[in-house]
Amino acid sequence: ARYWPEDETLDFYAYAPYLFKNNKQFDNGALTIDKTDHTMSFSYTVPTTTDGNDAVAQPDIMFAYAACSRSNTNEQGNVPLEFAHALAAVKFVANDIAGCTINRITLKGLYGAGDCTFTPAGEDGKGKDKPSGTFAWNNLGDKKDFTQKFDVKLNDQQSGEQPITGEDSPTTFMMIPQQLADATVVVELTTNDGQPQEVEGKLASGNLTEWKAG
Repeated sequence: ARYWPEDETLDFYAYAPYLFKNNKQFDNGALTIDKTDHTMSFSYTVPTTTDGNDAVAQPDIMFAYAACSRSNTNEQGNVPLEFAHALAAVKFVANDIAGCTINRITLKGLYGAGDCTFTPAGEDGKGKDKPSGTFAWNNLGDKKDFTQKFDVKLNDQQSGEQPITGEDSPTTFMMIPQQLADATVVVELTTNDGQPQEVEGKLASGNLTEWKAG
């Protein structure tokens, strides 16, 4: 048994998932904790594969911090943790499209590795505008491409959206938050009459100029 220290506050630090695809997320010192300002710093590389299933290999990384005493736990002594998403979830939908099958989507010219510091809400004044905290990314390194295979049939539809990436789909890209100025997306598809086509465009469009954490 463990007993809560009388009139003391304990700090709790957490991240998830601990394991993804049987691999530890942060091993060999890839994550450190600063107990003075309660920040968590880590290095991360977005996973890629050799078979075109990059998105499937990419986990949703989350972090949490809580300072608790006996008075602000519940009756069972549980510590509430509010997790913040470190990455940007990238999904795709189709609109105003002729009938076809989506075969592959490639994100080109994006940062895929970097160092990050998670600052919990209210610590050092940095996270006050975001209840669960903020993430500061740096040392992003070289840009690269990320690819995911699809087999999604789309109807001939001039209005309304059709999902390519479904809700809670493993084909959701989980990417480092970043500016999208030079990044592009390539969509490979097959028309209903069997003709392969490739469509490329900029990821930045209108008000969408960057991916943000969460």
